[in-house]
Amino acid sequence: MGKKTIVIWGAGKIGRGVVADMFSEAGYRLILVRRSSGFVSKLCQAGHYTVVRAHSDGRREARVIRGYRALTTAQSEELAEEVVNADLVCVTVQPQDLAEVARQLAPCILARRRHRASASLGILVCANMVSVGKKFRSLLEDRLPNAVRDYFDERIGVVETLSRRAAVNPPSELLRNDPLQVWISGEPRLVADRAAFKGAIPDLSHFELVDNIEGLSAHKMFFGNMVHSLVAYHGALWGYRLMRESISDQRILAEAEGALGESSRSLQAQYDLAPEVMSHYKDRLFRQMRSSALDDTVRRVGGNPLRKLGRDDRLVGAALLARKHGIATPHLSRAVAAALMFDPGDDPAASSIQRLVRESGLQAAIQEVCGLGHEEGDVVENIVQAHHQLCSENPWTKGRI
Repeated sequence: MGKKTIVIWGAGKIGRGVVADMFSEAGYRLILVRRSSGFVSKLCQAGHYTVVRAHSDGRREARVIRGYRALTTAQSEELAEEVVNADLVCVTVQPQDLAEVARQLAPCILARRRHRASASLGILVCANMVSVGKKFRSLLEDRLPNAVRDYFDERIGVVETLSRRAAVNPPSELLRNDPLQVWISGEPRLVADRAAFKGAIPDLSHFELVDNIEGLSAHKMFFGNMVHSLVAYHGALWGYRLMRESISDQRILAEAEGALGESSRSLQAQYDLAPEVMSHYKDRLFRQMRSSALDDTVRRVGGNPLRKLGRDDRLVGAALLARKHGIATPHLSRAVAAALMFDPGDDPAASSIQRLVRESGLQAAIQEVCGLGHEEGDVVENIVQAHHQLCSENPWTKGRI
């Protein structure tokens, strides 16, 4: 019997690093899919790339990934053939790209129905968005004709997943010598929605099957992603370059602890998550950020603040959830304000926020960037006051990130 196959749609750092590393170690054949034909050519020509696992105790472990096939999203016939024969598909893209992936993947599902109608398929979705499984399933349904809905409902499982690992940019000097390498950190586990699978669930040691994926997804976004961004944006204001330098500053650590407390209480109220789980996760987050093995930068973690300041994303989403449960958010408000001040000089999204603040004023900019309406004027006012406070307290460090 041949190897099992997984098609990884969106083979960026998460796809090539976190997902490919897990599944290649489990013996799967890898099909790596990217939009960029230039990048796919590099993968094909090299025939291998390196994944560096950076551990919280400072150790680094390099592993070479070989034996994959790389395809562009334009190679529709080849992609359809691979999806027809695949055991799993994993979608690892930014949330704003999900609709385009659904458009590309729908013909492959139709081809699978023609050739393997009785075989179930799990489509793992690994993207930073609460309830992303439901979102992607809806996008796929919209692309499929009504005549195949019964097949889709019975045989295609769209499974929301959460990675316990993160992927970061390697040091620039190493990347110049090996531009395909990926660095990853964290636990080698993929949390998956048990109920979303159709047919047999793959027997994989790194799967953690759960029944409360929505709560855990919110926890990852409004707890883990939130505090990483907070540490980056406050670190930028104080002139730090590395995340481990930023979290070592007691002022920033206090902001992180405070925001985690606000978010923790709201997550417990909304999803009935156990306090001890969040306490354990907090300790692990801080250990990872302090690790010397992973010199993650403030610039990378804080990059594209326009997306990270979205209404449903890590900072504003956490503040709105706390507001829903009557929890004050001084620390989360300061985190949003710090993100609005982030301006490394070479980030188009950050520059557009600064331009909007200058042209429209702070309050209007907050409403537009964060998607806040007039009925949420109290949230806007809290951010405005936090912005004024940070401007009076912090040295302006533009150009030092």
